[in-house]
Amino acid sequence: MDVFGGEIRRRDVFPLLVLHLIARERQYGNRLIEEIERITEGVISANPNTIYPLLRDFIRAQAGEA
Repeated sequence: MDVFGGEIRRRDVFPLLVLHLIARERQYGNRLIEEIERITEGVISANPNTIYPLLRDFIRAQAGEA
């Protein structure tokens, strides 16, 4: 069953999941990708083209550039 197919969308959950993971422990992008796929049992897949721009956005937002 795809719990992210209804009202909750992958694109909405993905940033929150990444924030949750980096709040628990600082991790590199590749490790985040592995953790996301493990936690969601492959329902949400990530790749460098999705994770690194998101991490850059987080850094900009933290620096007040958003």
